[in-house]
Amino acid sequence: MLLEKKPFEIVQQLYVDALDLPSKHSVDQFQFDAAMWFSAYGHHRTALEIMQAIDSGDHELNHESAAMRLYQLAKLTAETQSQLDVGLKNIQLYAALPTKDQTIPQDWIDFRMAQLKFLQHQLPADQEQLMALESTTELDDLRDKIQSFLSQYR
Repeated sequence: MLLEKKPFEIVQQLYVDALDLPSKHSVDQFQFDAAMWFSAYGHHRTALEIMQAIDSGDHELNHESAAMRLYQLAKLTAETQSQLDVGLKNIQLYAALPTKDQTIPQDWIDFRMAQLKFLQHQLPADQEQLMALESTTELDDLRDKIQSFLSQYR
């Protein structure tokens, strides 16, 4: 069954139902994978709720997913423009990880940090940092994202 062809509400109910089923697999990893799916299809609020429901203290996520969860929490709080302090804390934690544990390019990390700071305070210095990153990054998708984001505030 292809989830992509199902209405959002049906997929969301399948997710909720699956949480109650017995499984040999990690519930936290299942939640992480589900949150990533919801995020990929633009359901950022649902993805954020699921990502926050993961108990990071029980260490059931694989190492890469645990690190990625930090970045995704920052991304999802920025995309939903909610809980910005949570997002900023998580992007700072992600940025502090050893480079070998980071899978996100540094320019994207810098963008999320600047984006969250801008959303919190909307100071000219934060907007200037975003514009500087826009002009220096070599990542076309990031440049497009920054342009799209800043166009909302010009």
